[in-house]
Amino acid sequence: MLREAVTGYLECCFESNLLYLRPLPESQDPRHSDPKSIVARFPLRVDLAVRVHV
Repeated sequence: MLREAVTGYLECCFESNLLYLRPLPESQDPRHSDPKSIVARFPLRVDLAVRVHV
C-alpha cells in the first residue's frame, strides 16, 4: 500500500509540475546524519513512466 501511495503522489507531482521533494534544513537532512543513528532501512522501488506532449 505504501508503494501505491508513493507512486500516486509522485505521478500527481509530475503531472502538476509540483516539487516532489520538500526542502529541509541541513540539520534535518538524513543524508547528513550519522549512519549509526539509522534505525531501519526500507528500500523502495517505483516504476515511473514519463509522457511527453509536444
